[in-house]
Amino acid sequence: MKTYLQIALALVLLWALPQQAHSQRLLERVQAKKVAFLSNKMELTPEEAKVFWPIYDEFEVKQQAIQQIKLRIFQENKKGERRDNLPDEATQQKLALEYLDTEIDEAKLRKEYYYKFAAVIPVHKIITMYRAEQQFRMQLLNEIKQRNQDRKRLD
Repeated sequence: MKTYLQIALALVLLWALPQQAHSQRLLERVQAKKVAFLSNKMELTPEEAKVFWPIYDEFEVKQQAIQQIKLRIFQENKKGERRDNLPDEATQQKLALEYLDTEIDEAKLRKEYYYKFAAVIPVHKIITMYRAEQQFRMQLLNEIKQRNQDRKRLD
């Protein structure tokens, strides 16, 4: 759960960049780094890579759609906090349950794609992918933290 919150925070930070074109280029660079990182860790053969990456890309699109819903939920709740005007109890409960539904949707998606991945690559490479995704997220968060610290020192 903590990892998902960190990912949401990283996405918010990436979204907060003022220039849309710059933000798009940054997201593309991050995605390219992720593909290289996963490719290196997973040691896919050319044949495996040819069938794996289209499935993974499809998975990523669906996963990002769920992340967008989570981000919207966080933003809705955050609006009230900034004005010291929290949403009413019923709205908070609705947002909390909606968030839990996204967690369930994400778990179902991961399970669905586990079977799709297992049809084209060995299970040990899927496990390596899960581990590598987590390592990449941690590396990305550390880079963001480092940049923020560097900026603070320059101010």
